[in-house]
Amino acid sequence: MKFVFLILLFLTACSHTGGSAGVWGSGRIDGDEIEVSSKYPGRIVELLVREGDRVKKGQVIARLDSDEIRARVDRARAALDLARADLERAVEDYTLTKREVRLQVEKAKSLMERAEASLRRAQADLSKALSDYRRFLNLYRRRVVAKSRFEQVERIYKLALASKDAAEAELEAAKRSYSIAVARVRMIRVKKALVEAAKRRVEEAEAAYREAAAVLEDMTIRSPIDGVVIEKVADVGEVVGAGATIVVLVDPNALYLKMFVSEVDVGKIALGMPARIYTDAYPDRPFRAKVCYVAQRAEFTPKEVETKEERVHHVFAVKLCPLDNSKGLLKLGMPAEGVIDVGPSR
Repeated sequence: MKFVFLILLFLTACSHTGGSAGVWGSGRIDGDEIEVSSKYPGRIVELLVREGDRVKKGQVIARLDSDEIRARVDRARAALDLARADLERAVEDYTLTKREVRLQVEKAKSLMERAEASLRRAQADLSKALSDYRRFLNLYRRRVVAKSRFEQVERIYKLALASKDAAEAELEAAKRSYSIAVARVRMIRVKKALVEAAKRRVEEAEAAYREAAAVLEDMTIRSPIDGVVIEKVADVGEVVGAGATIVVLVDPNALYLKMFVSEVDVGKIALGMPARIYTDAYPDRPFRAKVCYVAQRAEFTPKEVETKEERVHHVFAVKLCPLDNSKGLLKLGMPAEGVIDVGPSR
């Protein structure tokens, strides 16, 4: 029956190619397997797929748990909260210091300006009082004015002199206060530097927290493709190491027929050549395909044959990719035959 089936396939191929030569081969429908694994070690607490299930890209496949990773996240979150609290205090201290220092500088400057104005007035009063004193002293010595009048002018002069001395002392005190206030302006820069340092610590803490949270997020295993689960390697309760495979997926839309052709025929084949795939399940329905891979090295069949006469048994792997398997008729592991249209027969 198998021989009859192959004859029918050959006749069908000839009818479709109008007598063109074809390179035949057999094999199974295959696909590139994707091993889904965890980046970090942990215990599987949930496994949400079974063999044969279809999964969408990004769909959760499994969840792992690790006390160590959760503790790392908690430490990172606590460190971030502490850094943010330190930043808040530093900002508050900087704001208060800036406001207080500016008020102190403005107040000291105002007091100094008032002291300078008081000194100018005192100096003007002293200048007038000194002039009056000298004039009345001369008149008193000449017995022109009474002693009481002279003593009155003298008291005014002495009071003006004392007022000038007091104004000078007040100005000196105001200048010292102003200098101290201005010196405290440097504290604003110091407090600002502390704020910037606190900000950097917050940024570092945020980065550490994001890293720890990302590790925890990676404990949720998601599908990298739209595919089918072909093997479940691990199960709930198992502790898996970093890189350990949990499930194996294959993309049903990226299946291909892997067949083998002889050394004699491989030279006729080029990438992109049209081909057809025949299956036992659909003998009257060939699937249009193209050559998508040609091996560069031969395989020995059987491997122990090394004589020159038997080198015809060297075979090359060739992959035929179907142009359309959207309905999923071709399935992984399905036996199939392929024919490559290599041009008119000679």
